[in-house]
Amino acid sequence: MSVMSVVAQKLSTQPLFVAQVCASGAGALAMVMAASAMPPDSFTTFALLILITFISTGAIRSFLFLPALLETRNNPGAHVHIRAASVGAGAAAVSFVVPAAVLGVAKPGWLALLALASTLPVMSEWLRMRGMALDERWAVARSDVLRLAATILGVPVLWWTQAPESFFLFVNITYLTNVLYLMVRLPAVSAHLSPVRFWRPAASILTDFLIGQLVSSIPMIVLGGVGSSQYIGGVRIAQTLLGPLNLIMAATWTNLMADGATRESHSQAASLIRHGRRSAIRLTVLSLAVVPLVVVILVFTGFSFRGADNHSLIVGTVLVGALALTSGFAGVDSMVLRLLGHHTTATVGRAFLVAATGAGYALGYVAGGVDGSLILGFVCAAVANPLAFVVPAVIIYRRHYSQE
Repeated sequence: MSVMSVVAQKLSTQPLFVAQVCASGAGALAMVMAASAMPPDSFTTFALLILITFISTGAIRSFLFLPALLETRNNPGAHVHIRAASVGAGAAAVSFVVPAAVLGVAKPGWLALLALASTLPVMSEWLRMRGMALDERWAVARSDVLRLAATILGVPVLWWTQAPESFFLFVNITYLTNVLYLMVRLPAVSAHLSPVRFWRPAASILTDFLIGQLVSSIPMIVLGGVGSSQYIGGVRIAQTLLGPLNLIMAATWTNLMADGATRESHSQAASLIRHGRRSAIRLTVLSLAVVPLVVVILVFTGFSFRGADNHSLIVGTVLVGALALTSGFAGVDSMVLRLLGHHTTATVGRAFLVAATGAGYALGYVAGGVDGSLILGFVCAAVANPLAFVVPAVIIYRRHYSQE
């Protein structure tokens, strides 16, 4: 059997992996196209606008969609109604306006249009999570394949204009492929669960997410508004260059989350912990192989983009790679802790991580301005990750093993 046949056979049993590959691929493709066509200042603005949407969508996902999916472990009818999803999408649009204005989107018409477009990723995520809860995993994967194909149309868009606002609008419109396809393909749902019913874990998960964004995403937006930076564009591109690693991590976390909520094989605490440990070890080994390889390639080839030079790419890859090395293992433990019901422990760990990282950003800014802040913040985050999640997880896992 050929290598391609083995890969195809493996992918045929992993629809959520295919979905994550295509979803991450669409984001990476958009970022690479923008970096290749835009000058540094325009690319930095585009990258930070995308980051704002990522944060707002992730917040709504954390407060509404993810808790509902986790609730299906005990209640198969735990689906979010379209009214609640629409309110969440509206909140994402409102939260987009101020940071976008700070980044230079000054025209009211453009602000309104971009804010409206930022609702599409939220509605896409609502339907994707519902598809996972209904075990319609291939429908989710196909919708992401369609979005990846739609993203290719960004080439003529960038040929026509390199304005960051225009390309940002295009990227958000591609989410219509997810929305329209899943609206047609997913079966009708009669039972819904009010968010009030799971507000405690939802508040905890949202807090976890928002605190987590204080590690890297929110500081980059703040630093981008404070002054010019040599490395912000490099960090954003580095997140794309390490896309294969990031998507494997995200797919691992997503599969573990979905399996923990819906699969009998993960219903017992000991079995869930074992699956988590194996996944964490694989992610760590993969990070140790991928990150140094990418750095070596950048050093010896001198590769660069119009929007980010080689030096900023190398620095960005080292920073992002160091954080990925420790966050892969820690991210698995955070998800397992939540599936086991230890939401507070995971949230406290995230708070500790942010405190340590915030100190790094502050000290770095005092010592070296915007770029010094960015560097020391990432380093502190990488060091604090295992202390925040792995150490408490080991203690809790021992308790569960002793009870079974």
